[in-house]
Parts: sequence; structure tokens; C-alpha cells
Amino acid sequence: MCIRDRPAIQGTTRAAGTASATPSGNSAPVSYTHLDVYKRQPLHHPHQNDLLASLPAVDFAPLTSALECVPLRLGDMVYVPGEPLRHVVFPSTAVVSLHYVTASGCTAEIAGVGHEGVVGIAMFMGDGTTSSLSLIHI
Repeated sequence: MCIRDRPAIQGTTRAAGTASATPSGNSAPVSYTHLDVYKRQPLHHPHQNDLLASLPAVDFAPLTSALECVPLRLGDMVYVPGEPLRHVVFPSTAVVSLHYVTASGCTAEIAGVGHEGVVGIAMFMGDGTTSSLSLIHI
């Protein structure tokens, strides 16, 4: 799920939650919702993200108009270091890999965020940019 900027909710954005790839290397969508716990939810439901699912209904309701399911493919870049953040990502069926980029251009993975978290926390901290590269890993 992705929250994008909307006039009704200032300072929020939408989140992504799908990954796709095929063993042959094609970019056809693949669902990673094979776990039994997710079979009880509609495909790409916001409550597949643990943070969104943990919100009381009274707190979740104002966000629903700003949530958008955004299909992403394996290898898609979510954030690029130094560029302004325009959305936060609540992964539902994907894993977002965060990478530190050195001055020479080398990268090292520093974190992975799945259905339990959120990517783009710098928006909440007031900076609006990130120093890490974020891309869809799974």
C-alpha cells in the first residue's frame, strides 16, 4: 500500500505492496501472498501490512482515502538518495531492500523491510529526503 499526497491529508503519502518477477526473468506479476495468514485477506488489502493492521479503526479510517495499492516489480527503485520523498511505502507482499551508497558508487544492503514495517520514515522526521537507495528485493 502506498500513501500519496492528497489535499485532504497533508504530509501523508501512499505505499506499495507487490513484487513481481518470473523464474524466466520476465516481468509478469507474481503474488507472494501464499502464506495461510494472508489467504484470509483479499489480495493487496492494506491490512496485509502489520503496521496498518495494528491501527485502531478510528485511526485507520482517515488514511483509507490516501492509501493506494501500487504494483511494483522486482528491482524497481522506490527511493534514490538525495531526491525528495513523495510517498511512504507500507509493503504488503514485497520486501524493500535499503542500501547505503558509498562515494565511489558501491552499495551495501543495510536493511530489509517487509509486511511488518514502513519505508520512507524521513518524511515523518521532517527531512523529506533519504540517504539510502531503496528497491524492491522480493
